[in-house]
Amino acid sequence: MTKKLKTTNKPDTPIKDDAREKMYQGAYKDDVYKDDPEEQEAAGTEEATQQEPQGFMDSNNMSAVPNSEEVPTEKVGDYREPKAEHDFKKRYDDLKKYYDQKLNEWKQEKETLEAQTKVAESKREAYTPPKTIEELEQFREKYPDVYQVVETISHKMADQQTADLKAKISELTEKEQKLIVQSAYKQLTSAHPDFNEIKATPEFLAWLEEQ
Repeated sequence: MTKKLKTTNKPDTPIKDDAREKMYQGAYKDDVYKDDPEEQEAAGTEEATQQEPQGFMDSNNMSAVPNSEEVPTEKVGDYREPKAEHDFKKRYDDLKKYYDQKLNEWKQEKETLEAQTKVAESKREAYTPPKTIEELEQFREKYPDVYQVVETISHKMADQQTADLKAKISELTEKEQKLIVQSAYKQLTSAHPDFNEIKATPEFLAWLEEQ
């Protein structure tokens, strides 16, 4: 450690007949020989610099001086697999291929249905139902399965029509009976105006039961 050297503006030995002694008199005389604060600060900095350890180890705490170059360490578990890139062109081609396939299937199905419809319409126009008994017999011999189906449908239609007719006849009969009763009642009230009073008497009720 280097000893601090104290500097001062005041001479160590007085000089005889020094002109400076006469220059500064009174209160300013003592301030002239005081140490300069800037010089004191510079001296303190120089002393602190000389006290710093020159070696690798600190002389005070014997601790290692941290190295500015740090060894890079690899973080465990920080590895991530690269994301798979989407092949948008391939996806578009696949979708377009699927769409075209379905479109062709739909067109074929539509054309098939249209052809079947035309065939059915042509057959219906060319078909003439049998009108005579001879034509009906020929139709049965030529198309036995169809004839059975037609016959079954005819019987069902006939049965349904018969049931409808019976229901209508029953309804008409009921209405007719009501009209007959109303007509007779009018005739009775016309012949006997007091019939409404007589029909509630016990004598009339007993007579009505005997009839």
